[in-house]
Amino acid sequence: MRRTQIFRGMMAAALGVLWVASPVVGAADDGARQLSAAAEAARADLADALKRLSAQRDVIAAEKPELAAEFAKVEAELLEKRRMVEIATAERSERDTVLRDLKRDLATYQREATYFDGLLTDLGRSLRTAAAGPRFAPLGERLDAADDPLESLVAGVEMLEAALGGDVIAGRAVAQDGTLTDGQFVVLGSESWFVADDGATVARVDATQGADPHLLPLLRDESAQVRQLLAGGEAELALDFTGGRAVELEQLQSGPLELIRKGGVWVWPILLIAAVSLVSAVAKWLQIARMKAPRDGWVAGLLENVRAGEMDRARELAAEPNFPASEMLTAALERVDAGADVVEEVIYEKMIGVQSSLQSWLPFIAITAATAPLLGLLGTVSGMISTFDLITLFGSGDAKSLAGGISEALITTLFGLVVAIPSLVIHALLSRRCHGILQTSERLGITFVNGLRVRGKEVA
Repeated sequence: MRRTQIFRGMMAAALGVLWVASPVVGAADDGARQLSAAAEAARADLADALKRLSAQRDVIAAEKPELAAEFAKVEAELLEKRRMVEIATAERSERDTVLRDLKRDLATYQREATYFDGLLTDLGRSLRTAAAGPRFAPLGERLDAADDPLESLVAGVEMLEAALGGDVIAGRAVAQDGTLTDGQFVVLGSESWFVADDGATVARVDATQGADPHLLPLLRDESAQVRQLLAGGEAELALDFTGGRAVELEQLQSGPLELIRKGGVWVWPILLIAAVSLVSAVAKWLQIARMKAPRDGWVAGLLENVRAGEMDRARELAAEPNFPASEMLTAALERVDAGADVVEEVIYEKMIGVQSSLQSWLPFIAITAATAPLLGLLGTVSGMISTFDLITLFGSGDAKSLAGGISEALITTLFGLVVAIPSLVIHALLSRRCHGILQTSERLGITFVNGLRVRGKEVA
């Protein structure tokens, strides 16, 4: 019964479904027909499009050679225009570079022109000053009237030619007593001599002065030579082409005594310790020079005599050399019977005395080497203080006077170093020699003691 009801329900549901789906199936058939029509229309449109594409391709294939030729022509024109642009750009850059270089050269030439113009102006002033004397008066007038700076150069060349050629000019000069004296100038290059009209005055001329140059003493007694040159003859004269600087430099050359005088009070302590150091060095050298090292086999001979019991011969042999070891071993022979240990103590005791004797005089030399530079520096500081006192009073405008004071202050440092350096070297040499003598003496003493110990073993 229940199965029948279920079957009937299922059948009713199926009939319901069929009733609902019947309109849907009808609508699907209509859609299929419409879709088929649309597909046919699309295929027709595709065929027409393919036909038109083929026709367009034929047109393009026909126009392609012409377009390729036109494209190649345009490309060639473009490349040519690019090349022209590059050439134009390079030419412009090159023109800019050339223009920049020309502007820089122009600025350089303008600066050089300004510099040379200043030099010519200074030369003109110097030539006007040099032409103030009677010899070059016409050139001076020409320079005063000239507007072109190059005229100074021309006048300078003419003045140089006239000066080098030698000349005799009448004029007047200021004598050393301040009076004006008339006479004649004998000019040769940068050197000038003056001979008074009365013949009493013959002198050199200070060419650095103005219209009335001053007279200077002759470098040597050559009055006759100057008069002979003035008369037109030949003469040998001393020439100073430095304008008097050589004479001043010669006057500045100071000997040792002059340096001591300029050095002041601090030079004397330096000289005093230098003398003490010199005496000590000489005494020490004489002491060392008298010491002669013993001959080879000297200690062996002493030991043989001691072993043979010949003590008198051993003492004579020990006293032969003039050497510190001789004194040590002579004292050791007196205590040989006491044994090697006692002899060693005796030798050690004598060694202390030998060392003290060898070190004598050397401390004075060492003190000199250390103290002399300090004294020199002390003198320099003292001189500099005096120089700064002068600066406080008179200012620093006159550098020449200050330089002279400083050079005098440095003289003490010079003396300090001159004393200290040799003292240091001498002390090193003498100390080394004394150390060698001490080592040799110690070696000989140890050899003697070892020989005694060997003898003691043999006796035992």
